[in-house]
Amino acid sequence: MAGDKPKPTRASWLSRAYEWQVREPCLELPFPAEEYEVRLAKTRALMTEKGLQALIVCGDPGHPGDVRWLANWNPGIGNAFLFLPVEGDASLVLHDEVPGYDLCATWVRSIRPPMRGPDSLQAVRDHLLDLLNSHGVAQYLGIVGEAGLPTVVYQGLLDDNPHLEIEDATFLLTGLRAVKSSLEVAKIREAVRQSDAGMVAALDSIRPGVPEKEVVAEVLRAMFTAGADGVAFMPIVVSGPRASWKHASPTSRPIQRGEPVYIDLGAAYQGYCADISRTVPVNGKYSRSQRSLYELVLDAQHAAIEEVKPGNHWNDPHEAAVKVLTKGMVSLGLLKGSVNKLIEKEAYKPFYMHRTGHWLGMDVHDVGDYKVADEWRLLEPGMTLTVEPGIYVAGGNDNVAKKWWNTGIRIEDDVLVTKEGCEVLTDGVPKQPDDIEALMASG
Repeated sequence: MAGDKPKPTRASWLSRAYEWQVREPCLELPFPAEEYEVRLAKTRALMTEKGLQALIVCGDPGHPGDVRWLANWNPGIGNAFLFLPVEGDASLVLHDEVPGYDLCATWVRSIRPPMRGPDSLQAVRDHLLDLLNSHGVAQYLGIVGEAGLPTVVYQGLLDDNPHLEIEDATFLLTGLRAVKSSLEVAKIREAVRQSDAGMVAALDSIRPGVPEKEVVAEVLRAMFTAGADGVAFMPIVVSGPRASWKHASPTSRPIQRGEPVYIDLGAAYQGYCADISRTVPVNGKYSRSQRSLYELVLDAQHAAIEEVKPGNHWNDPHEAAVKVLTKGMVSLGLLKGSVNKLIEKEAYKPFYMHRTGHWLGMDVHDVGDYKVADEWRLLEPGMTLTVEPGIYVAGGNDNVAKKWWNTGIRIEDDVLVTKEGCEVLTDGVPKQPDDIEALMASG
């Protein structure tokens, strides 16, 4: 009938849902707007320094960190591309995302709704080209997370702008994200508190005959009850011979009396992670050989933590841990020879084959260079890292006494670099052997 209003289509509804006036009333951010303004200002200062006219920051469900750090957009199933000009408003271009997903999450006012279907990548390309043109970007463009930009989109940008120079600018954000603000540290502290609850639940539930997966269930229950909104990774609870493996998936295998149990867990809270490891005795008391290895690893961790301070470089804690571990391996008969020569030859590696820590933040293994210009990076206040030395003796090693076989020990804590030195954020979780034995005995 003439004069009838056209019925709204699904596409028009979707477009309307992404408009700022619709989203603004329900906006929920984990930080005040000022925190994001500081991040944008720092990013744009680096862009200006490098001569970049704009950035395209790529994110996907497996790599959400950069987009989430700048825009608080956490991709659900699709890709997100944050267009950030050196001057002017930012825009989000979404691809293959669930329509209507997380509409109240980001401060970015301009969102190009998600495209799906066979022509969706061409639509992404067209949106980005439109943004480049409208902001006069024709010379220098940086891509953050270059591998996340589909080839057809990347090539389309070049085809339409033959004089455009595109460079990988991921390093701009990795440097900024490495040093946390006080508000970011507060999120990590909360994730640590939730993880503490998970570790206590694990210690309470570990008994002979209890399957590894049942302990994992109690860990998850405790962390989510404590307020976690995700996990940094699925908890690891492994016992017996597999405790000497660095990482393994929990099974339905019942935990046996006398075995060591390795626990590695971390809660996630509003985009930030914790990461804690402990090795505990099933029957509530370490055997003599288990305790000897445990105390050695604990001494190595103490030595490493003492080296976490401003001005020291990234490798200082690792070197301190290696020195203590190698000396202890000689004392216990696992190695023979001069400590210095054994370290030089890396003879400790059959028993300690990994680094002593990693950056911690929005990712459990967070972004950040460990070396700058081929030199170990200096530690700065606000950096957060793990300190996690270990020792692993597999069964069947004829070069060592059988009493050491099938024993793996790792102790992991989360550490904040402060102006004066460092703070162990996870010191609420017992790690002295007497304290662990007392806690398990009271369960």
